[in-house]
Amino acid sequence: MVAHSLVLQAAQSLSAPYRTLDDESCFAGFTVTKKVGHAHLRNRTKRRLRAAMREVLPKLGKARTDYVFIGRYSTAEVDFRELVNDMKMTVKRINKLVWPKEKSELSQGGTEGTGINKSDQEQSFHEISVDSAD
Repeated sequence: MVAHSLVLQAAQSLSAPYRTLDDESCFAGFTVTKKVGHAHLRNRTKRRLRAAMREVLPKLGKARTDYVFIGRYSTAEVDFRELVNDMKMTVKRINKLVWPKEKSELSQGGTEGTGINKSDQEQSFHEISVDSAD
């Protein structure tokens, strides 16, 4: 999903059977290409993405899903509230693509294998940061 201030990619976790973490967690990765600017700008972009992610993923992130946030030119300078709103919008939209069967399974009363937390507690997430050499 593409937004003004970020790009988001997500997939159901392929490595979930090999992870020793609980089933209710999701992973988040961050990358910013060298096209965005020098190291200080790329680092600032990743810091802002991490801060916004800490507000958004505990509420909207799906369990057993890997998210990759890609910084854009405007990520370092955009208003933080706008960045959070862009992230909320992209996470909601991509969750519908990654977990398309959720609504039909919910209407039947089942939540097994849908990525929906069975408890009302916020789920945990884990960060991965990658510098891109592009």
